[in-house]
Amino acid sequence: MSGRNFDSGFNARYDSMFDKFDDYSSTEISSIALQPVSPSDLSVGTTMQFFAYGTYSDNAVTNITPHVTWNSDNSNIAYIDVSGLVTGETADRPI
Repeated sequence: MSGRNFDSGFNARYDSMFDKFDDYSSTEISSIALQPVSPSDLSVGTTMQFFAYGTYSDNAVTNITPHVTWNSDNSNIAYIDVSGLVTGETADRPI
């Protein structure tokens, strides 16, 4: 579908035009929201879990976290793994 960049420097990408999960097999995802919306600073080695929520064309919302591709604009500051778990890599830098 589309990617979504967030102020945090992370993005989530959902590549399927149609959701194939739960009861929404015929509805299209129209937007993706990331939580937390305003993440705080992370110390080296500390973690924070991110979640992606898809809003469908019928306004239903579901957790699509395991179905998106996670990315960091700068993995030297913070690294995000395939599950959306962020790890601080640089001391006292905002993510």
